[in-house]
Amino acid sequence: MDQQLRKRVSLFRFALISPLVSRKGMSHGEQEALIRDIIAKSWDIPGSPRSSIARSTVLRWVALYTKAGERIEGLEPQPRKDRGTSRALGTELEAALIAFRKENAGVSLPVFVKLARERKILSPSDKGPAKDSLYRLFKRHGLEKDTRLPEDRRRFETELVNDLWQSDCMHGPLVIVEGRLSKGLPLRHSR
Repeated sequence: MDQQLRKRVSLFRFALISPLVSRKGMSHGEQEALIRDIIAKSWDIPGSPRSSIARSTVLRWVALYTKAGERIEGLEPQPRKDRGTSRALGTELEAALIAFRKENAGVSLPVFVKLARERKILSPSDKGPAKDSLYRLFKRHGLEKDTRLPEDRRRFETELVNDLWQSDCMHGPLVIVEGRLSKGLPLRHSR
């Protein structure tokens, strides 16, 4: 998120909570009525596809504004401090999964998880990490795609013409021959 968008978001948040923070000494009922009005409306939120705001979000913004000494900068969205790392996976487990993925680059993710459980890299008893976490981990390390060369799947060819002949046959319909069902008429040679 760039600095300009962060400023727009903080100004939007301030404009939304300003009726709550500008009036001192409001009763609890007046404050709740203002919050109900805010969450009942549909908003064009900068940087977000959402259009509604929850009560807990409004209260969190008021707390952030108050904690920052009633400065708008306190309402700017903060980037994650642990960005680029997984919350669901520890560093040892990440390293083991990456090494195991390098060994099994060609398998799909469900098969990979099954093999990792069989090898006791992942615990067989619990559900384990979400597939999205694994996809992000492998993408971050460039392991999301199989980089091995694909198998050679050209047509079967021979060096010279007529070195190979192939035929195909199938049974015809059942017919009645001498009162019995047969797969076909017997061939009779005549001299």
